Amino acid sequence: MKKYSEVNEVIRWYPSEFKRLDSKDMWKKDKINLYAHIPFCKGKCQFCPFNSMPINRQNLDEYFNTLRKEISMYAEEEYFKSKTIESIWIGGGTPSAVPIEYIKSLLDLIFEKFDIDDKCEITLETNLHDLNEEYIKEVAKTQVNRLSIGVQSFKDKYLKMMGRTYKYENIKTFFSFIRKYDLNISIDLMYRYPGQTLDEIDEEIEFIKESKDYLDHITLYSLILFPKLGTFKQVKSGKLPLQPSFNTYMEMNKRFADRLPEAGFHQYTTNHFAKDGKENVYNNDRWGFPQKECVSFGPGAFGQIKDYVYCNEHAIQDYYDKVNNNIKPVQSGKKMNLMEQASRYLVLGTKCLKVDLNLFEKMTGINPLEFYKEKIDWLLNEKMITINDNILELTKKGIALIIDVQNCFQTKNNLSYTQPQYDILDMFDGQRETYDLEVIEKDEE
Repeated sequence: MKKYSEVNEVIRWYPSEFKRLDSKDMWKKDKINLYAHIPFCKGKCQFCPFNSMPINRQNLDEYFNTLRKEISMYAEEEYFKSKTIESIWIGGGTPSAVPIEYIKSLLDLIFEKFDIDDKCEITLETNLHDLNEEYIKEVAKTQVNRLSIGVQSFKDKYLKMMGRTYKYENIKTFFSFIRKYDLNISIDLMYRYPGQTLDEIDEEIEFIKESKDYLDHITLYSLILFPKLGTFKQVKSGKLPLQPSFNTYMEMNKRFADRLPEAGFHQYTTNHFAKDGKENVYNNDRWGFPQKECVSFGPGAFGQIKDYVYCNEHAIQDYYDKVNNNIKPVQSGKKMNLMEQASRYLVLGTKCLKVDLNLFEKMTGINPLEFYKEKIDWLLNEKMITINDNILELTKKGIALIIDVQNCFQTKNNLSYTQPQYDILDMFDGQRETYDLEVIEKDEE
């Protein structure tokens, strides 16, 4: 074998693995997602860590004028002329607290400025406080085709605990008319409330089963009590009981995973269940491997464009100042290096339960079974994942402990950081590592 190559060919084009290619594929528009943040709420929930503010007519006009200006600035970028929007999420805050004409005007502008897919999924976050039939009639006249409704619980005691003014009877009234309108319906439910029992989880599941004809999609959130917020302080002071223990939490997850499919809702992410064909495009695009871009607008909005992840200014006046000076209101973010881009496929992709390791290697050039061998062996040994035909799939244990799965694939430099929104708003109040010791019941040894 010769020690050196003969100098008879210089590599001019790389990669060299050329195959037949249709030129149409080179110019096909990439599909991306769009998020618009509406920060207004009629009242601040004691458990909410999101960027929100009180509502009045004056700040509505100023806010939407500024939001429209920000959207127009981005739409002028040549980059977005090669993109098609396939999902739009209008979140908050509580967008349904805003008169519907503001939402309609916002969507009209988005449709004017961007190329919108014919089957674009358009979700509006709502609160049951606002959802009378007259409002739903007006929503149905807009481009919105999906409602995400913050039900949070079917039990009055937990609605009251979380500061909700509606009751179970109001939920039933809403269900009585919603199917008159051509809207997909998703509800948010929270669990691991202070003092919540497994019997009460069973009752929540029975409420879902009874309501299944009115629902297309369910999002489950395990309640996190942040030290800076009111509910944490109530638990710490003894005004509310402790949150259920780790073992009880694991059993709660198991009961949802086992029994929601009985009502026709299959699990497709770590915290989302849907009827067949009703999976949320926005969730799958942002998290599913390979993730798609999301351009995001409004104060505190998080997005990903090209190889950048970013968030906008959180403080409303800082947001206004930048936009009104024709500056995109980005506050912070990062240009991902190649390893972060590759690890992101797995860190977020595992939230959607499965990752095709063959496709991962094809896209990154990294054999994950070799590169992450020690971590993958640990996950297999802990029975958090399985690997069959080179498909990595989460087990029920892995779904409940998703953060431990995700941590295995983070790059070392990212492991020491909390989620940016919690850091920016200082939700942990300096207690990131130990905050839960004060509010969560301990399991017996």
